[in-house]
Amino acid sequence: ANRLSAANQKNMTALEKKKEAIERGKQQTENTLKEGNDILDEANRLAGEINSVIDYVEDIQTKLPPMSEELKDKIDDLAQEIKDRNLAEKVSRAESHAAQLNDSSAVLDGILDEAKNISFNATAAFNAYSHIKDSIDEAEKIA
Repeated sequence: ANRLSAANQKNMTALEKKKEAIERGKQQTENTLKEGNDILDEANRLAGEINSVIDYVEDIQTKLPPMSEELKDKIDDLAQEIKDRNLAEKVSRAESHAAQLNDSSAVLDGILDEAKNISFNATAAFNAYSHIKDSIDEAEKIA
């Protein structure tokens, strides 16, 4: 009976070790499955974001040609209006007129400088005349 009990004990110990090994394997498998599920969830999230970006780009791709055509039409309309209203010629005339005004301004600046100089000389002459007259009047009083 002891021999049977020892054999049973040995078998039970071996069975317990196998059970522990199976539990460790089960835990490792569960951890691996959890990591796999986490990775799968992240992949699904990223796939959703990618799909959103694809939808956005497709929406832009759909809207872009009509907008491009509308922009081209507006540019053509503006170009035609510039041509119809002779804006290029008017701008050229305005530039020419501005250049003439600039030249006239330079001439007027020269005239103004000359007038200032004449005014200064006239003031100096008047002051000299007044001084001479005052001196003559003073001399007549003394004489």
